[in-house]
Amino acid sequence: MGLIRGDPLSESSTLFFDVGGVILTNAWDTPARERAIAAFGLDAVDFHARHGMVKTAFETGRLSLDSYIQKTVFHVERPFSPADFRAFMFQQSRVLGETLEWVRALAATGRHRLFTLNNESRELHEYRVGKFGLGSGFRMPDLARATVATAEALFPAGPHAGVFLTNFQELGILPEEAASADGAAAEEDVPVSKQ
Repeated sequence: MGLIRGDPLSESSTLFFDVGGVILTNAWDTPARERAIAAFGLDAVDFHARHGMVKTAFETGRLSLDSYIQKTVFHVERPFSPADFRAFMFQQSRVLGETLEWVRALAATGRHRLFTLNNESRELHEYRVGKFGLGSGFRMPDLARATVATAEALFPAGPHAGVFLTNFQELGILPEEAASADGAAAEEDVPVSKQ
């Protein structure tokens, strides 16, 4: 897990956590798609090309999960159902290490406001929130508010400094009061907190 800048737990009252790559595995990344190709006997070149054509629309909420499956897999007749493929997609999500339990313990202290960031499709994100009880670990009253930034608000590549700053403003949070745990930002050393 990549905590950005300084000692965020002692200095920050608000913490943002990326779901994929920090709390859970990534939902529908290249390794997951490769597993689908193998499991369902898909043509890899065709599937990757079709995924590439609709990826941004899918991840930003302009294309539903059912439409994504139809456009990438069921453009031809298959010996399995769209429901089978959808279930496979959901099954790719797993808890990543001990981070989820750590976040739940952190939430139980009541010392921090916790939020999630997500750049996955709405349906995959909602499944993950329900399956892994993510709403209960974050101190917001409902799913819509617990997820500060979903795919519609994020660039497909994931959270960046501007997303955090926008959310800080909307929530009335000063940047110096917040920190983030974001796998992509940590890998790229993007300064998303303590600015």
